[in-house]
Amino acid sequence: MRAPFDVTLDTLMTKRSSSIGPVVVGGLLLGGVGILGALLLDGVSNANDQRAKKDQQLAEGLRRLLARVTAALGVDAPPLVLTAAVENAASDGFQILVNPMWARATLTEFCADRACNNAVMIGVLAHEVGHHVEGDALINEPWSKRDRELRADGYAGEALALLGVPHVHFARVLAAISRHHSGGSPFAYPHARERIAAIDGAYQATIHSMASAFYARQGYVLVG
Repeated sequence: MRAPFDVTLDTLMTKRSSSIGPVVVGGLLLGGVGILGALLLDGVSNANDQRAKKDQQLAEGLRRLLARVTAALGVDAPPLVLTAAVENAASDGFQILVNPMWARATLTEFCADRACNNAVMIGVLAHEVGHHVEGDALINEPWSKRDRELRADGYAGEALALLGVPHVHFARVLAAISRHHSGGSPFAYPHARERIAAIDGAYQATIHSMASAFYARQGYVLVG
């Protein structure tokens, strides 16, 4: 037993007028499926194009912030790559890696304005620059993870102070992240309170150093 569409094709070969309707209907249906498929594929293509465009814009923005961070810290800027290969952000010893989906989700959850966005991403990038400068990715010593993380947090606090950016936004995000990764051993990430203390300590020390340098240029000595 042949399918109805096959009959329609045969009918077209033998009966012109009587089979025009079914064939046209069949043709429209077939064309509709083709158009629908093309629209779906076009929608996927457009979505991919939009995502690629957003990733490019995010990468450009992060590279600008990275340039500001490294200039403030007085170090060379490593390459920055957006990739889903990392959970959030990392340094592999050669480049800074940022997961774009994590970056957007984090900023959406914790920030409501551009100032917060910049503060959080400056802190994230400065933290990873700290790992990069110290060569932490090349150190195979899991028992020193806690110390390495706190040291990188210090880089973040220093960079934020040097750039005149409040550290409260970054500290809040880092505290939230730390709740999922912290533990009591040197093999784990530091507790949130330790990380906030490291950021704040470096931030305040840098502010004090900057103020001392300013007053020294004016001929005064800042005490305390």
